[in-house]
This record gives sequence, structure tokens and C-alpha cells, in this order.
Amino acid sequence: MNAREYVAYHSTSAPAIPGVPSSPAPIPVTDGDTIGVVCLCPGGPSSLDDVSRFLYDLYMDPARLDLGMGGFVRHLYARLMANLRASSVRERYEVIGGRSPLLQLAGEQSGALERHLNRAFTDGVDFRAYVAHRHGSPSFEDAARRMQDDGVDRIVLLPMAPHYATARARSWIRYWETLERTGHIPAWPRTAIHEYAANPKLVQAVSERIDQAMQRFPKSVRPDIHLLFTATGLPPSDRDRRCDPSCCLATRTVDHVMQHRGTDRCFSIAFQSEVGPALALAPSVRREADRLVEEGCRAVLIVPVSFVADRLETCVDLDIDLRDHLNQAGVDHVEVTSGLNTHPLFIEALAEAVVSQCRLPDSLSRYRVQGDGAPPDYPLAPLRDLMTEPVEDRSVLCPACSGNLLARAWGDTAPQRITPRPTRRPIPMTPVPTESSLGS
Repeated sequence: MNAREYVAYHSTSAPAIPGVPSSPAPIPVTDGDTIGVVCLCPGGPSSLDDVSRFLYDLYMDPARLDLGMGGFVRHLYARLMANLRASSVRERYEVIGGRSPLLQLAGEQSGALERHLNRAFTDGVDFRAYVAHRHGSPSFEDAARRMQDDGVDRIVLLPMAPHYATARARSWIRYWETLERTGHIPAWPRTAIHEYAANPKLVQAVSERIDQAMQRFPKSVRPDIHLLFTATGLPPSDRDRRCDPSCCLATRTVDHVMQHRGTDRCFSIAFQSEVGPALALAPSVRREADRLVEEGCRAVLIVPVSFVADRLETCVDLDIDLRDHLNQAGVDHVEVTSGLNTHPLFIEALAEAVVSQCRLPDSLSRYRVQGDGAPPDYPLAPLRDLMTEPVEDRSVLCPACSGNLLARAWGDTAPQRITPRPTRRPIPMTPVPTESSLGS
């Protein structure tokens, strides 16, 4: 399905999703089944010559930019914007090797996930992991063809983003569903994963990346390091009309990371745009950086929590542009944490999310090896059965909105399914101060 065809099928009047929806039912698994785990990724250009095509696809995506126009008019707009921005974006990709590093890293992540699933959890069931890029290759259709050739029986859609967002996880899942409805790909029995923001293995992996990056600072300044967590922005229409929960979920990940670390450093949260249409929330990364300069911060460690792999936004926007901005403003010590990439604990977090959505018979359910992390002391229950975290456990407010949307609490099951919040959240134009901002 090409971009113009998808615009024709996409409904801009889709009902609002106030918060994280209840996850679908887990799929039943029997002995001998082949489970396809589809790692849904945003994608990127495979070469410098592919940058214009990549930007065109981004501007054609109605989930990323709601223009309220038909396919042909949108096609003209997307072609114009892609041509206008291709040169500058091409230069930025040239700095990091002429292609998106996400393409290779996503393949490495899916390979590590497949090996861990087959080694750790089951006998009698074969897990196969496939990469599907929304705006790149292999595409969703490519992944479906591979699964058909491999004889996959059931599939789990796994967005490679821990925080549910309208322009990311929801968009990717809806695109897969559209391909099924229109007959572009086969329709397998399937389930999906919406978010895993508070998974303890994910939290520990982020914390370990912070520890690794701190070793790059001189010992004399390590006690003064300020942790600047960054999360992705989102379209204003999603923030206001659809009550997109990604900012709240990213805040919950940060909250868990700092609780895991015993709040050993001052920290704050800011939001950054992705390549393509500008999507931003307050406070922006640049604005927060200026605030730290005004307060005389000596050392800053930037921690992207929305991106699970190194990509243009981390390698250039943060590690080059923001580092230069802080250096020129007088902050001599600036570092950026590496992406989670194939960190063993992150792979374990993904595997736990997948297995939680598979109803395995007792005869097949087995946890044979533990990897880098301790065996989970929480049951891997279906995500729809998990409770949201208690409000009283929240120690950090979302800096972008006044919402109280909380992540799923791993191990705490509810007696009945969780339903979406029915009310709309007011969105203030000024950020809500976090505890870290008040104490830094």
C-alpha cells in the first residue's frame, strides 16, 4: 500500500483515545505453534538518496501530521515539504554515515529478542522475530511476506517504543490493521502490546546506561552531574483532542529510573522533536538547557528515554547540536547516554512483554535461563489485566500537562479489565514544575 492509498483509508475523525487503551486479549498458544513477533519501528533512510522519499512518507502519514486534506492535495504538500527539507536533513544524515543507524540496530534487536525468547521461555513453541519499518525497509508488507513463507501461526505486534503515542504505537498498529482489512497482507490471529513504560528490566537498563555514561566524566565533576531526560514530542492535535498519554508515560519511566537510583542526582525532563514535521511539547530541550546554564550547571548527562536505539535524533540533535549549544554557553562537561540497543535487560523487557500476551499452556510455560537480570518476582500476566500504578506512588509530575495517566504496574493484576479514561484532560501552556526542577 502506498502513502496516498493509506491516506484514503485513514479516518481523521477517528474517536478520541483518552489515555492508554486496554490491551487486546492474549493469543492462545499450543504445542508446535510458530509465533511471529513483529517489531514495529519508525524506519529511516537507507542512503542519502533515500532521504527525500523518507521525508515524503513522513509528511504523508496522517497520524504524524493531521492536515485535513485529501490524498492528492496532501501528496503535493508532502512532495513540496520533502524537497524543501531534503538538503538540510541529508547533511545531517551524512554526519552519521549516510543512513539511519536504526535500520541495522532494529535488526540486531529483533535477532537478540528471538534468541532470548526461544532460549528462555518455552519448549515446543518457536518464536520468530521480524522487523517492520513504517517508513523504511523492510516494510510491514515485507515482514508479512517473510512470516507467510515461514509458516507463522500467530503474531504479536510489538512497537519498539515503550510509551504509547498516537503518532507511534497506535499509528503503527492501525497501519497493520489497515493492511489486513484491505487484503495487502494475510490476517493472522494476533495481539498487540501498547506500552511497557514501567517494566523493571527496562528501568534497570536505562539506569545502567546512565552509570556507563557517567564514567566518561572527570571524577571531580561527577557529584554535580545533572540528568536531563529527553522524550519525544507529539502533534498538538493529539495532545489536545486525543489526550495523547506519551508525555505522562515517559515521565513514569523517568520516575521509576530515579527511584531505582535512589534519586542520586538532580534531574529534569524536556521534550524534543523528531525528524519530519516539528512535534514539540514544553519544556523543549533547548529551553531546559538554557535554564540549566542560567543556574550555573557544570555537567549535564542527556538521557533519551523515548528512543530505544541510536538514531538521528540522538546522534546529531543531542550528541552534536545540543552538546555544542551547552558547550558554547559555558557547560564544559556534556555527555549523552548510548541507546538501549541490544542491552540484555532491555531485550528481557521486550521478551516479558511478548510472553505476557501469549497464553501458554502450563506444560509449555518455562523460564529456563535468567540472562543478566534476576528472575521476575512478578507474574507475566496479560497487559489488559494489569492495574495502573497507584497515584500515591507518583513522585514526579508530568512537565508537559496536568494529566495523571499512569503506566501499567507489572505484577499487580486487576479483577476486571481496565477501561480507558472517559474524561478529557486540560492541557496548560506552561509546564508543571517537577520535584527535580524545584530542588536543582
